[in-house]
Amino acid sequence: MAAGSTARRLTYAGSRNGRKNRSQSDSLRVALTALKLFAFIIAVVVFLVVSWEVDIVAAVIWALA
Repeated sequence: MAAGSTARRLTYAGSRNGRKNRSQSDSLRVALTALKLFAFIIAVVVFLVVSWEVDIVAAVIWALA
């Protein structure tokens, strides 16, 4: 009986550690998702600014031609 309760305690402790590790990996996954979203927003803003600048340069060249 004592051996069974010891095994049960070890299993429970292992599951607690597994839950802690899973929580850490979940927070890492959330951080990576937030970082990807932030990088995507920055890329869209940079693309819009660059395309806007190209339109301005094209309009100036067209006006001078």
